[in-house]
Amino acid sequence: MLKLKYLVVFFLTTYTALAQEKSQYSLRDCIDYALQNHTKIKGVQLDEQLQLEKNKEIVGIARPQVSATGQFQYLFVIPKQRIDAGAFDFSSSLSFFKIDTPAFIAYQNQPKEKYSEAQFGLPLNLSAGVQAS
Repeated sequence: MLKLKYLVVFFLTTYTALAQEKSQYSLRDCIDYALQNHTKIKGVQLDEQLQLEKNKEIVGIARPQVSATGQFQYLFVIPKQRIDAGAFDFSSSLSFFKIDTPAFIAYQNQPKEKYSEAQFGLPLNLSAGVQAS
């Protein structure tokens, strides 16, 4: 217990001895310290930095802006649409030709489908664009 008391007293005396070291400052050091840490001067320096950053922002807006886009699409299954099968029957417009082969006559006598499925689109689609302003 006695050792603990001596130890506490020792630490307290060394701590106070370190805290009371003397520092010598010259007049120039004091003036420089005051100029660097004065609140109004710090405020002016912050305002200057803020204005410089705003100037950089304006310069950035004034410069040309360029943007690029791109898209790639792969369709595993191309979408189908049902259309009227008679919509693409051009036999009446070609009636001035005399076609009387047995194969053509057999084709015309076959029952016609009402609807047909058509695919509109490509399996691979690539688009790109660049815009400058």
